Amino acid sequence: MDHRRSELSPTSQAGGKLHLFGAFPRSFLAVLGAALAVGAPLVLSSAPPAAFERTFASPRELGEEVLEGLHDRDHERLAALALSEEEFKDDVWPEMPAEGSVPAEYVWSDLRAKSARSLSRSIVRYGGRRYALVDLRFKEGTTAYGTFVVHRRMQLLVRDENGLEGAVEALGSVIEKNGRYKLFSFVVD
Repeated sequence: MDHRRSELSPTSQAGGKLHLFGAFPRSFLAVLGAALAVGAPLVLSSAPPAAFERTFASPRELGEEVLEGLHDRDHERLAALALSEEEFKDDVWPEMPAEGSVPAEYVWSDLRAKSARSLSRSIVRYGGRRYALVDLRFKEGTTAYGTFVVHRRMQLLVRDENGLEGAVEALGSVIEKNGRYKLFSFVVD
């Protein structure tokens, strides 16, 4: 039996006893021992990969935030709900199927321009009105990518101040990552 393989195996045994640290190289164990000797904290984390900024626990919370922003006609507040350039280029674009065939800068520039135009139209159409969120749905289904899911065409089913029910179509897709939700863009076309 190869001695090196035996040393790296987590189930290696000597004298009938299991070596719990047999799977780790000696250099790692030396660093671990030194860190513990000087009182350095040992942090072993299985935390999920970093999530996006400004996310919500549910699509409903996101929808309610959008309705508040529309009521206030707060373009800046609403625009901040969508993916940032950094989030798009670092976290989303590398996992998209078209990645590599079209430059990320081109796709981001086009997405940002379309989202800004769509947001402006939505503020004109729905702005200043008070809506209560009744329900929501994704009109074009969902698609799973590596570390996230895209829910397409979020439609907010609402009731206005007069009790009339209708739909607000001011959001494009919603991205879900690590159980949190963020607006992908305001593109609804």
